[in-house]
Amino acid sequence: MIYNEAYAKLLAMDTERIKIDGELLFIIPEGKFSPSEIDELRKVEDFFKDCEGIPTFANFLPDDVRPKGIPKL
Repeated sequence: MIYNEAYAKLLAMDTERIKIDGELLFIIPEGKFSPSEIDELRKVEDFFKDCEGIPTFANFLPDDVRPKGIPKL
C-alpha cells in the first residue's frame, strides 16, 4: 500500500463509487481537490494501474468509457 495525502483525503471522505466492467471505482468529487491534489491522484492511478492493471478513479477514464455525469479531471 502507498501513502499519499490526496488519496488519504479521498479515503476519509464519504466518496461515491461506481461499478464499471466489474470494477468498483472512486468518483472524485468536483471542487474538493486542488489541481496539485488531482495531480497526486493521477500518480496514485498510475501506480495502481502498473501494479494491478485496473483503474481506480472513474474521473480519469477515457471519454468513450467514462459514464455521463462523471466529471473528467
